[in-house]
Amino acid sequence: MATKMLIKYSFIYLFVYANIRVVNAVIPDKRQLTQWAYNLKQQLDNEFKAATSYSTLPDAYNNKDNLANSPFKLTFEKIDPAEMVKTMADKLSAMLKSKMMALNASVAAAEKAAKEHVWNNNIQIGDFFTLKSKDIKDNDTGLEYSERFKQYIIPNMSSVHIPVEIYDGDVEILNGLKWTAALDEVFSRNVQNDPDILWQYFGSQSGFMRTLPAAKWDTRNKVDLFDVRRRPWYTQGSSSPKDMLILIDVSGSVHGQALEMMKVAAESLINTLGENDFVNVAQFSVKASHVSECFKGNFVQANYRNKQKLIKEVQHIEASGMADYTAGLTFAFELFENLKNQTDGLRGAECNRMIMLLTDGGTELAEDVFKKYNPPGNKRYRVFTYAVGQTANPVSAIRWMACANRGYFSQIQAMGAVTSKVQEYVDVIARPLALRGIEHALWTSIYRDQYTAPGLGMMTTVTLPVYNRTLGTANQTILGVMGVDVTTAAMLKLAPHRKFGPNGFAFSINSNGFIVFHPKLEVKTDFHDPPDVDFLEVEIESEEKELLRKRMIDMETGTVSMDSYAVSDDKRHVDSERDDGQRIYSFRPIEETTFSLGVSLPKYHQHHLTVNLTENVASFIKKNADLVNMSDVALLIAKWDYYENYIGSENRTGTILDLLNEMEDHSFDKWNPELISHLLYDLNVTAYIHDYWKVSKNPSIVGAFVSTLGGLTAVYPKSDELLEQFLALNDTWKASYFKRALNTNDLLFSAPHVIDPKREGNNTVGDVMVVASVVMDSSKLDPSLQGQLKVAVTGAIFSHHFIQDQLIRNVEVCNSSSTVACHLLDDGAFLIATNQPHLNTSVGRFFGKVDPEVMSELFNDSFFLRHEQYDYGAVCEPAMGNTTSAGTLNIPSLALLYEFLTFNWWSSVVTWMFTNFSVYNLISPSPAFVVEASQHKTQHCTKESSQYYYGTSSSWSGNTTDCEVKLIQCSREYIVQRVNGTNLLLVVTELPRDGCDPCKVKVDMDNIIQEPTVIPLKKSDEHFCELKPRYRRKTSHCYDNHTLEDDSKCRGSQTHPLSFLTMLVTTATLLLVTR
Repeated sequence: MATKMLIKYSFIYLFVYANIRVVNAVIPDKRQLTQWAYNLKQQLDNEFKAATSYSTLPDAYNNKDNLANSPFKLTFEKIDPAEMVKTMADKLSAMLKSKMMALNASVAAAEKAAKEHVWNNNIQIGDFFTLKSKDIKDNDTGLEYSERFKQYIIPNMSSVHIPVEIYDGDVEILNGLKWTAALDEVFSRNVQNDPDILWQYFGSQSGFMRTLPAAKWDTRNKVDLFDVRRRPWYTQGSSSPKDMLILIDVSGSVHGQALEMMKVAAESLINTLGENDFVNVAQFSVKASHVSECFKGNFVQANYRNKQKLIKEVQHIEASGMADYTAGLTFAFELFENLKNQTDGLRGAECNRMIMLLTDGGTELAEDVFKKYNPPGNKRYRVFTYAVGQTANPVSAIRWMACANRGYFSQIQAMGAVTSKVQEYVDVIARPLALRGIEHALWTSIYRDQYTAPGLGMMTTVTLPVYNRTLGTANQTILGVMGVDVTTAAMLKLAPHRKFGPNGFAFSINSNGFIVFHPKLEVKTDFHDPPDVDFLEVEIESEEKELLRKRMIDMETGTVSMDSYAVSDDKRHVDSERDDGQRIYSFRPIEETTFSLGVSLPKYHQHHLTVNLTENVASFIKKNADLVNMSDVALLIAKWDYYENYIGSENRTGTILDLLNEMEDHSFDKWNPELISHLLYDLNVTAYIHDYWKVSKNPSIVGAFVSTLGGLTAVYPKSDELLEQFLALNDTWKASYFKRALNTNDLLFSAPHVIDPKREGNNTVGDVMVVASVVMDSSKLDPSLQGQLKVAVTGAIFSHHFIQDQLIRNVEVCNSSSTVACHLLDDGAFLIATNQPHLNTSVGRFFGKVDPEVMSELFNDSFFLRHEQYDYGAVCEPAMGNTTSAGTLNIPSLALLYEFLTFNWWSSVVTWMFTNFSVYNLISPSPAFVVEASQHKTQHCTKESSQYYYGTSSSWSGNTTDCEVKLIQCSREYIVQRVNGTNLLLVVTELPRDGCDPCKVKVDMDNIIQEPTVIPLKKSDEHFCELKPRYRRKTSHCYDNHTLEDDSKCRGSQTHPLSFLTMLVTTATLLLVTR
């Protein structure tokens, strides 16, 4: 019986299998598919030319006779990247030198004012006038709007900012405010000498900041925790680079509030560091270990991402065991010793090597450890110790550690005092700098303007320390740091953008390889720390670009050409830059800075076209009224300043009507000759095509258009839908379709991006845009020239039904078989057309979401390659059920508490009696605490995204992963073929069989990520830890010791006492921001 059943089911299986093999036979072979792809290309090419009159546009641009009879004169300038970068670098150097001259003048005036100031121990609030930034109101009569600063200011007057935790009636603060008032004069004189100068400020080592011009301080409805001494320009300008090891005592006695305060202290220490510093964090009790396994055994550069990683890891430390200082300190010193054996890039800053010990106290001196690693007469290391919390443990031993090792001892008894106390080390390591009186200007990392939104964007600051030059003093501390801002926007104004063309650009990096400016740099608007984005993070990495980066860091001058890839502006594609699209990089240093400047141009961009209109603009338009009075063709113009302040015009429509309306003012003579001439030239050359569009009656053509280098976009017909689409793209140099078309000689197909049609409620089918570049042969217009210039892009928008129909007509199998799916993809693997009606709404969707099984195979077999990007600073919604079971901290309105600080009564010296009172206990009696978060509060996460592009193969075939369900063989055969002369890929696959849905779950969707996707913490950590440190050039200036340094000044009371109320607000806020 069993044998009969086996035979019966064997025949059934063979029958099913035989039928499956018959179905498989439908898939065409490579020869057939290649021919069909060729036929499809020919048909699409013909339809495109018919829709756009493409073949006649180059003739119009290359017609020498028409040009001779027109009022336009063309000039072709040979592009020389090396000369361009030299000219721009010279201009930048001159501009930045002018800022340094202003800075030097301010420093000299400050040191003179401090030297002449007579110290007054009896000085009081009200003895002199000081304008506080936080006292400025919106309706103050002195305020006036400044376009230069993008906000309301009080010109020729400075204002001061004093941190919340500092008592503004303190004698040192008041004396400092008085003598720095003299800076208004030199600041104002600097403005007269350089009208483009921006914020000028002095940051005092005591904590206040004086800034000109005066402006309202915007707290953004939050408690103001700003302290100038924690800003990147101050921390970098006040001392030499640092190698810092933070050593945290996690023994059992450190629990509850003391442990939490240590976490905040460690975070505060980390946040005092910049990109030229190196850091690591260790913990110890009986044994010592790294807090982060990711950074085990090395010091890591204190860039933004590394600092955030360490801060995150610190939050996970737990207390247990007994404290063994010998074990902890030996571990710390050995980590420093290991630096000697490291290669370049891993040896740290090689300056100011320091151990920051956070503990609750103890009796062990660990003298043998110090004798071994930091012996008398050769004390290479500084040790800073912090007694944290209201501990009963003795502190004399840790005080000795600091005093015997060129450091400083501080006691932190309340959460509100943490940030102020931890930064006391800065004054100590500034001593060698102060004793030498070094005047070395430092250009800082870029960061976002701190002032009122929208602010001035990204900027760098040139800084100099200000010294106490008073006769008879041996002051070991600096008075503060002077700074002058320069925005990256101001630097880019010196770039010859018109000569670069749409796909050329200028960029700059510093000695760490971090970007100063680059068109691909994106920084969130609420991000005020230096982003520390590396050049190779915005350019697709290759060995050639790695060498380019190194040469720029080493301040070399040169020009190189290379094959390259570039992520498109739509962030969905990768453009291959080869042959005449090769990238040319020319670079050189900017004198007297740590910046290197580069320009990047495509090889095909060999000439710059300048158009000169030989007659009056208004006269030309009046004589050629038919060019602009189009009833059914929309004439859009780019958001460029064709005339003065066009961009800022409130009534701007973005069409040619803006120019006509402006000409009604007969006194108007403020045209930009270069821009308006080129625009009118393009309008004149392309006008004939409008008539062609009108007689073209193909119902499948949704619209036709031409876009030009001069900023013109002519669109037919003038429908509301097309107007809305192209008004958003009217800056041709920024439109992704325009830039991508210039980078290729092929037809470029694209469709509106769709992520998930069901989730988006999308029942429409996206139209397909097809574009191609228009080439001017400069030799036909000027025999002395050789080369071509891409001057325009022409295009048509077809309905999906039309492209679908061409697919079915020209690829025979797509029409003859009901078991085959046919698709057209673009070069980023997005669906352009399909013969499957149920997928029509997925046009524009990533193919990995449409057919993940086939896409997975194409990627795994390297037919598609991809560029992966990780955003470690992404913001996400918290996961459902992500709560903490600890107690809840209930805090009254922080804004209300903060307001109390503005009343003089609260500012009286009486409130400073509670300096050493721990508010932490008052607010949080429980060792464990959290702040109850809003249900809508976001959290940081890591997102991965990818852009796909073709590998080296033009065709491929195979089968999806073997999978069998109930005797049905679910593996599917597929074959793909690139459509030459276009960016399309023809895909033919077997349709999924009924009952095979379980096989879909076998595809690892994480392996074919495209749009930004939150990735698991483990994967994020693994990728982060795999990142290798890149080449950097260490600073040539290191001042970490001086024979006259008096290191007996190693302990002290609070320089600026904290009020009870201030500590309450600061403590509460710290608890909020650190959870």
